[in-house]
Amino acid sequence: MADLFNRTPMTPGGAFTIDTGVIGGSGGISGILMQSIQVTYQRPVSRVFELGAAGKPNNIYYVQGQPQGNIQIARIVGFTAAVTAFLAEFGDACTIASHPEKHTLTLNLTPSQCDGPAGVAVPKVKLKMTGVLLTSVGYSVQAQNLVINENSAAEFVSMEYEV
Repeated sequence: MADLFNRTPMTPGGAFTIDTGVIGGSGGISGILMQSIQVTYQRPVSRVFELGAAGKPNNIYYVQGQPQGNIQIARIVGFTAAVTAFLAEFGDACTIASHPEKHTLTLNLTPSQCDGPAGVAVPKVKLKMTGVLLTSVGYSVQAQNLVINENSAAEFVSMEYEV
């Protein structure tokens, strides 16, 4: 029997779960009821063109600027101690040089392979952002459940990646 959309049938290649995803800061920010996080790390790149000489190809040069990262965090406002610790750890710009360890955020994802090809490992991923500083915080409440949602934005200066 042919596929309804005239596509080649696929077979399952395996599956994995991520049961132990952990995000943390230097002082421990467990209990902050994190719902989602989006991390972006980018660098500006400028192009410089050369006029060149007649009959010869012109060159182009790339000039790399300083990298910068952005984090978007959505969480539910819950336990007071966790809320206070999160804001204190990443909200004070005056401690970013004297206590850089207070402005470090790590994201550890440890997938478990529950089904798949033998001998194929599912990698662990660790991201470490340093120089994390909150730049905005917003709150919302919905009438249906009266849960206080917080959306935060932060910037950071460097990111390390480990697999």
